[in-house]
Amino acid sequence: MAKGIVDVYVSTEMEDSSVNLVLDCGGGLPNDLHLIEDRTELTLRRGSVNSEIELIQEKGNECAFNYMEISSETAQRFGLKSGDRVVLDYRPATKTLSMQRLNSSTAFGILLHDPRKNRDRVITIGYALLSQLGIPEDVAGQNITLTRGTISKQLRVIIPQNELDETFRLSASNLKAMSLSPRRKWKLSYNQTTKIITIVDTITGISKQVKRTVKPVRKSKSTALPNKRQPKKTKV
Repeated sequence: MAKGIVDVYVSTEMEDSSVNLVLDCGGGLPNDLHLIEDRTELTLRRGSVNSEIELIQEKGNECAFNYMEISSETAQRFGLKSGDRVVLDYRPATKTLSMQRLNSSTAFGILLHDPRKNRDRVITIGYALLSQLGIPEDVAGQNITLTRGTISKQLRVIIPQNELDETFRLSASNLKAMSLSPRRKWKLSYNQTTKIITIVDTITGISKQVKRTVKPVRKSKSTALPNKRQPKKTKV
């Protein structure tokens, strides 16, 4: 038995009979899906829908979160889209890989004060934190709902260039309205169905922001397996 959480990436170049499983990504959660042998022929299942596929194991080098790459046909058959987060559960006795959508994900982010002007309608979320919460990258420039207790705000999402950034930033006005203390680590929850980020609780105080200097690309550069193409990108 093997279990783990991955994001779905739909590729128009994937074969309908194959699924690429890309693990060991930087922000991926611990899992034991690597126990499934490479090129195992198995039954992929979600609810009452089944499909016979070949599972290709690939190692992620510069991806943000573990993911499974599937064809457009497979995505349509199972009612999935890019950015969905699922729990995979493999049963070796029956060679069945079951999928269950994970609607809510939690992560911890350091809250910082955004001192720039005209930021009352903006939230800046670091790419690493965004990935851990399961928020698709294409949310950039769109509005998202941020809540704490009874306070709720519609804020436009900005994603900074540093792709290892695990912080989120709010204006002084929004910090005050939500009774938030900056320079602390907060527990966040994101619901993929309602598109709401909930600030759950504070974790601990911090003395200074940890600066990140390395800036990897948002693409997987995993080595291509024999007779198989190399994935072009890792948008999770």
